[in-house]
Amino acid sequence: MTKKTGVVPCSLEDCNLLYVSKGLCGKHYHKLRKYGDPKGGGYEIATSDEQYLNQRHKKMPSGCWEWQILSSKGYGKAKPFGLTQEDRNKKSQTAHRYAYETWVGPIPGGLVVHHKCANRSCINPDHLQAITHEQNLAEMLERSAYLKEIADLKKEVRRLKQKLKGTDKTKECNV
Repeated sequence: MTKKTGVVPCSLEDCNLLYVSKGLCGKHYHKLRKYGDPKGGGYEIATSDEQYLNQRHKKMPSGCWEWQILSSKGYGKAKPFGLTQEDRNKKSQTAHRYAYETWVGPIPGGLVVHHKCANRSCINPDHLQAITHEQNLAEMLERSAYLKEIADLKKEVRRLKQKLKGTDKTKECNV
């Protein structure tokens, strides 16, 4: 049986709203996409910057504190705590900068907040440091982030070329 949008109720118990996608109503589908859980995102109202930050990260075995709401580039997105709801809807910042300012202190002018762990979603203050943009680039290159990516892409190109050569041989055999 195929579900039809707007006809079948949401698949979650005690929800009488109508189906939109993946068996869920619009409200629960939005939570699924944003938080990874159709019932997720229900944080209690924070009373401090620390509480706001602590509610929204997950501690990993690596020691990283991974922010749960990410941008398309993999950085955590945070809406500063002390703003009115209207202002919070307009403003967001990277979670690691917000965490640094909350737990370490103001970011000195001209410096960026660098992830020593190379995990863009990490907000652990022990993994963050304020350095110059040039130092950040040097560290990134030193750790060979781009070189690894280039090596992986070259490997994939070789694999695809091999696959294409195999396709050509098959055609020659059939002639």
